[in-house]
Amino acid sequence: MEIQRFFSVVEDLDGIVTAECCPQCGSVGVVHFEDSTTSDAPHHSCLKCGWAWDGCTFSAGKTMAERLNSILQ
Repeated sequence: MEIQRFFSVVEDLDGIVTAECCPQCGSVGVVHFEDSTTSDAPHHSCLKCGWAWDGCTFSAGKTMAERLNSILQ
């Protein structure tokens, strides 16, 4: 049996002060997950470019360039 998961991401930042964003492509389409079976697996994954990393990143930027230039860790 195959399980499929579907995500819908909307990058509307109107009224949002900070948003978690991908440090690779600047997208706010980021999934945060915890894997209780492993400790070294990345806990964040970008739905746009597929990059995975550990640690939270937040940006107040509204454009992709602003998000990439203002990531806070």
